[in-house]
Amino acid sequence: MNNQTPFTLLFDNAGGILLQTKDYCHHYNDPERAAEDVYHILNSDNPKFWDNNEPEHRMDNYDYDQDDVNEILLMSYREDRHCGFSEKEFFAYLSQNI
Repeated sequence: MNNQTPFTLLFDNAGGILLQTKDYCHHYNDPERAAEDVYHILNSDNPKFWDNNEPEHRMDNYDYDQDDVNEILLMSYREDRHCGFSEKEFFAYLSQNI
């Protein structure tokens, strides 16, 4: 997890997840798929040339960056975190696969 592409995540109120890097932006409706893509980024995959880039979804604000995600994964993930469904599903899936 040393050469990660910097990324941010935004969890919206409708259950969507926005993943952003400098060169890639994608809105997910499936927390598992978003977690899979973040898993690849955490393992040094650069999404610069991935399909489904959606720059029209780019936002300036975010809930988490790569450091926040790494910190959450280093702690033992707790199911009772106070957050929305997609956020819980995302971190549950990601923590099971790291």
